[in-house]
Amino acid sequence: MKWIPAVAFALVVSACASASPGATPDDPTTTTAPPDPVLVLTITQDGGCFMMGPNCATYLVYSDGSVELQRTGQPGTPIDAAAIDVALVSDVADRVAATDLDALRGSLPPGECRGCYDGIDVTFTYETPEGPAVFASVDVDIFVSEPLFTASWSVLEAAADETDLPIQTRP
Repeated sequence: MKWIPAVAFALVVSACASASPGATPDDPTTTTAPPDPVLVLTITQDGGCFMMGPNCATYLVYSDGSVELQRTGQPGTPIDAAAIDVALVSDVADRVAATDLDALRGSLPPGECRGCYDGIDVTFTYETPEGPAVFASVDVDIFVSEPLFTASWSVLEAAADETDLPIQTRP
């Protein structure tokens, strides 16, 4: 039994000796946390989904594939959260980076107010280094076969499949 304190002392000494003398929690070699996710795309639905109550969805889509669902017109109040395939989000981010958004906007036909006829208007807001780039279906036709919009519709479909917006009715 006299050997137990000696073994314990040896373990403590060897553990302390193996620690690198200059390592600190702020040392980048010891930091393993991934970067915080970045907002890539906000998808806002408006129009006919408001007929019975506040039932239009706004999806905030982040670089790590996380999605936050809010009711349109009620920012900051999450209803649901989920994760979608990060490859879908990366595809949108890559297409935004590779697309001249001003040229794209200038090449699109005019949009229409689908909400005026009980349809749903959709707005894609892409986060860019220059600031948000907004493409609203009431301004330009985002239903065309443009690769950026095709990728964005895929994100919307995945986000809608993974989240739940309970229907609210007006009193």
